[in-house]
Amino acid sequence: MPPIFTRIQTALVASLGRFPALLTSAFVWAGAAVWALHEKSVLTTAHFCQRLTLAAAIGVPLCFSLRIFAERTIPRIKHWPEWLALPLLVIYFRTLPVMGFDAPFAFILSWGLLLGGLHCLAAIAGFITSNEGGFWQFNRRIFQSFFTAALYTGVLVAGLELALLSADKLFNFKFDHAYPNLFFFITGCVHPLFFLRGVPRDFEALANDSEHPVGFKLFTQFALAPLVAVFTCILYVYGAKIALSRSWPHGWVALPVLLLSGVGILAFLLLHPLRGQKDEKWAYWFCRAFPKALAPLSILLLFAIRERIHAYGVTEERYLGLVAGGCILVWALVTGFIKDAGIRWWPTFLGGICLVCAFGSWSAASVSVQSQMQRVTVFLKKHGLLSEGVISAPEKRLNLPQTEFNDFQSTVRYVAKRHGKTPLEGLFPKTFLQPTEDEKKQSPWILTEHIINHLKLSGNADNSHAIEAFSLDTKVPFPIDGYKSGYPPCEIVSWSTAVNVGGVLIKLKEGVLSASPQQHGKFEKIPLESLFVSLPSANTEPLPFSSMSKDWEFDGQQYRIIFTKLQIVRIPDTPTEVKFCSLLLFVK
Repeated sequence: MPPIFTRIQTALVASLGRFPALLTSAFVWAGAAVWALHEKSVLTTAHFCQRLTLAAAIGVPLCFSLRIFAERTIPRIKHWPEWLALPLLVIYFRTLPVMGFDAPFAFILSWGLLLGGLHCLAAIAGFITSNEGGFWQFNRRIFQSFFTAALYTGVLVAGLELALLSADKLFNFKFDHAYPNLFFFITGCVHPLFFLRGVPRDFEALANDSEHPVGFKLFTQFALAPLVAVFTCILYVYGAKIALSRSWPHGWVALPVLLLSGVGILAFLLLHPLRGQKDEKWAYWFCRAFPKALAPLSILLLFAIRERIHAYGVTEERYLGLVAGGCILVWALVTGFIKDAGIRWWPTFLGGICLVCAFGSWSAASVSVQSQMQRVTVFLKKHGLLSEGVISAPEKRLNLPQTEFNDFQSTVRYVAKRHGKTPLEGLFPKTFLQPTEDEKKQSPWILTEHIINHLKLSGNADNSHAIEAFSLDTKVPFPIDGYKSGYPPCEIVSWSTAVNVGGVLIKLKEGVLSASPQQHGKFEKIPLESLFVSLPSANTEPLPFSSMSKDWEFDGQQYRIIFTKLQIVRIPDTPTEVKFCSLLLFVK
């Protein structure tokens, strides 16, 4: 038997006997990911598999934590507590939105924060009821085992993927899904086997273990420490510039401060056992000086994010940046000014913060949507569009400064994209939200423009530059006689690549809709002038088929385009520009 398969067999026996529930979750994660890939055209099945993937991924750190806690605290029944995770995962699975990965960003963010919090729990699970002895050694071994397993499986994936590619090219095999299937199998099934084999068993021996890998020391001394020094110097010079110019810090400063904090805290943790050794004075100096140097920079980060929040309100990114700045400041103060603070408190603190940010009224999603909806409300009241909780559109189009119009537009679109239609339903009438038969596919862009058109808002001095939105009346059937095939509706926007509709590439660039008969053919403009002329000057009601369709001959073939959504800009004496469209294509 080849050595690699012998190692897998040994790891399977060792890991499966100790972490059966964890491996069950990992295997389900891999299987659900592969299943979702194969069934992506069947949305119901694909979304079910995506939810299963999310829940199973949560199960990996949860099962690990329960097993390690039981081994350290209640060894007599150490085989049972981790199985308690399975009913919890079933409950969590049922709370996930049915749309899977298509759910609003807020749900995915909550999942990510929960996953992060559970990983912090995994770091302290064996030391919740004991002192800190062995804590660093345990997590050091976990750290090494994870990246060693990643190296093994990375080489294995690369080699097998290359073998598949070679067979595909040499023998003309068709491996449609073999490449991602192999990746998910190795990642979800093989990597955990190698990783779990290196999880320490003897906790008491860890407390007496003084080993510090030379690689950790060299990596920190010659890679991490110089990076910390460079970033620290740059940021302190920038801080001096701010003090001299008496100007608020730039929002971009958040990225280097967060990078410095991540690299510096990692270096601190890797050097923690060396700080008390006499022959490692540089480690002692680094562990003493870095936290105190980081504290003022964390305050700089908080001020920078405060300025962005004051100007544009709270978003998930700014919320998490603010929380990260606060956590960095707390770490710097505790580590720099409290002797013998240890390091066990840090993952405990981070895990709690992750859970607070993930759920409840103080979560990132709740705070950000409240902030952005407050901005929308203030805008409506300022322009007399909202009074006593009732929104009323003006009789004539309301012309606004372009910056104010863009700000309102981006705010509404942000809410729709990140949180779905639900927050907007509490403020706007149903007619403003353009109900559709398939709410899951409704574009935030379309929803935003429909609200703007109902409010009769314009971002210019005259209303000729306003975006006009039109929709097809789907309640009335339209004729398709003589056309042999049709293709489902697709959305075409200016910032996306060309969309393949029935073998025809259609793209939107600089307001012009054009098509190409093949992958590398020349794009030709689709003649829509007569359709634009027939559209009404102002409209909020769905239009009939006759107003939203165009018969078109292209590349020797007869086509019929039916627009289900269409947004245009009409300026006198200039060609009409298409901003967005969703269309059906029929071939005669």
